Amino acid sequence: MSRRRTWRRTAAAHAGRLASVALVLLVAAATPAVGADGMQTRPRRTTAALSRYEQDLLHAVNAMRADWGRAGLTVSPGLTEAAELHTRRMIRRGFFDHEAPGEAPFWHRIEQFYPSTRYQYWAVGENLAYGSPSLDPTEALDEWMSSPRHRRSLLTREWREAGVAAVHVESAPGEYEGDPATVITLDLGVRRE
Repeated sequence: MSRRRTWRRTAAAHAGRLASVALVLLVAAATPAVGADGMQTRPRRTTAALSRYEQDLLHAVNAMRADWGRAGLTVSPGLTEAAELHTRRMIRRGFFDHEAPGEAPFWHRIEQFYPSTRYQYWAVGENLAYGSPSLDPTEALDEWMSSPRHRRSLLTREWREAGVAAVHVESAPGEYEGDPATVITLDLGVRRE
């Protein structure tokens, strides 16, 4: 049996300029659990915790942004957590989209980990990709750059932070048809006081 790489599809989205005032009612329900010491109880991923694959992808994105005269992106633990949650959920539940079936828009999920409170300006975007059986960081970036919507999302000047999650599984259900798959979520964001 041939194990050729096939592209299923990619997706891009950008939640427009959302002021924290417009989201203040959503934040109370979306805020992560906080311990008695005031610290978030979920573990936070750091730059060092990114896999080599994820680091290579973020490096490639930053190199491409530099080529286009855009600022580089720093790793946001919150955006990385949001990306990780979504990537694993897509694989586990067999869907490929910004929103899980029956759930709120993607930016609600991201805001749980990358809150808008205390900020006058907050915006997020997301690029998704998957390939079967594998997809390397350069291929993912090339595919995004050859799609006008994805390219526009990656080259948005305002982005300052990113979170990335890439997961490979030998067999994924649903839309992945039981095939091996590498699924990537790249969450992009900016917050300003």
